[in-house]
Amino acid sequence: MSPSDDPAPSPPAVFEAPWQASIFALVVALHDRGLFAWRDWNRVLVQVIAEQDAAGAARSPSDGIADPAGDGARHPADWVRALEILLAERSLVTPDELTGMAEAWAQAYRTTPHGQPVTLEA
Repeated sequence: MSPSDDPAPSPPAVFEAPWQASIFALVVALHDRGLFAWRDWNRVLVQVIAEQDAAGAARSPSDGIADPAGDGARHPADWVRALEILLAERSLVTPDELTGMAEAWAQAYRTTPHGQPVTLEA
């Protein structure tokens, strides 16, 4: 029996989109700077996932949050929500600051030409 000439299959992508890798990196960086302990991150993330699971029947797959397959595809959005909660708990941001930043990113996304990186003005 001889080795196959076929290339090995590529491993599955860890993240489906660059923003998902970015939120992961942000959480790790904030932890590394000592803004929160992993046990605190875990507590809030588990709470968010449980709340989303409980609300699952009331959500539709088209909203980008539902996870009917139970495969964790929804979890990057859960990471965003958990980070928002943790930052607010630590009084590192106010609700108005979170809303303002979300609006700024949405505006930047809408006005960035296709294929270009989305950035915020200083």
